[in-house]
Amino acid sequence: MSRREGVEITVKVTQEGKIQQKDGVLAMKKYEFTEKTRIVQNGCEETKLHRIRAVNTFGNVKAGDIGGWIESEECLSHDGDAWVYGDAIVSGKACICDNAQVYGNAWVYGKARVCDEARVYDEAQVYGEAWIYDEARVYGKAWIYGDTWIRENAQVCGKARICDEARILGEAWVCDDAIVSGKACICENAQVCGNAWVYGNARVFDEARICDEARVYGKAWIYDEVQVCGKARIYGEASVNGKAWICDKARIRSTENVLTVGPIGSRNDFATFYSGEKEILVKCGCFCGSISEFLEKVRETHGNGRHALVYQAVAETACRQIIPQDMRETRP
Repeated sequence: MSRREGVEITVKVTQEGKIQQKDGVLAMKKYEFTEKTRIVQNGCEETKLHRIRAVNTFGNVKAGDIGGWIESEECLSHDGDAWVYGDAIVSGKACICDNAQVYGNAWVYGKARVCDEARVYDEAQVYGEAWIYDEARVYGKAWIYGDTWIRENAQVCGKARICDEARILGEAWVCDDAIVSGKACICENAQVCGNAWVYGNARVFDEARICDEARVYGKAWIYDEVQVCGKARIYGEASVNGKAWICDKARIRSTENVLTVGPIGSRNDFATFYSGEKEILVKCGCFCGSISEFLEKVRETHGNGRHALVYQAVAETACRQIIPQDMRETRP
């Protein structure tokens, strides 16, 4: 069934080895079961799988080629160039269709769908009601499950976990041990990597990057060229954009907790001031620390010169706008 078109095709295999579709159209089978079978354990259940063999030439598959393992013919469409290679497995009510490919030691099961030009390979697992389509790629040891969509040219790899109703699309890339869950959406050219976690209704898009042990959740939006790293936390209805660089132990729950100014200074760089647990933090060039440490560094480097005056003026503005987390929680 195609989620985008809402059309379900029911097929029936005739005695002549053709496929009887719901509308009565006949099409040739493109594969058959070999005599080889195997049993795999999926939770408490055992599943019998059949090794497949191509009976026709299609795509880059030649007649006689041995394919992977499927539980039933519902798992691999006879239409298009879709194929299961090597030791890959497709079981349950999962379906590989169109020109999609599953190979390596990948496993697609449950009610998952892999279609269009999508690829699932290596030791990746796709299950639940997850959909992988367009030209998306899932590989490494990634797990995709729940009601997740991975689409367009998105890539998920490493040991990443995408679950619940998360959406990964565009040219987005989720890798390493990153997690995207809830109803979070990662799109365009955004990246989530390291041990980062994006969840809730959060949105990360444009060229934004979330890495290390950062957390983005709630209804937060991160976009443009923002970098979020370290053990930063961005949540609530915060919207962080521009060239902001958030790191250390940032605690940002609203847009007013961040101030990005630039280009300024001798390097024409951007300075980002943001709320921490106990004080205002600063990221400017290679400097990352508290606002008091930043001002001391400015005095050491620029004395009372023009650049020092500009940095001091911006820092004063940041102090008027940004309130550290502890002060917000105790303020009447």
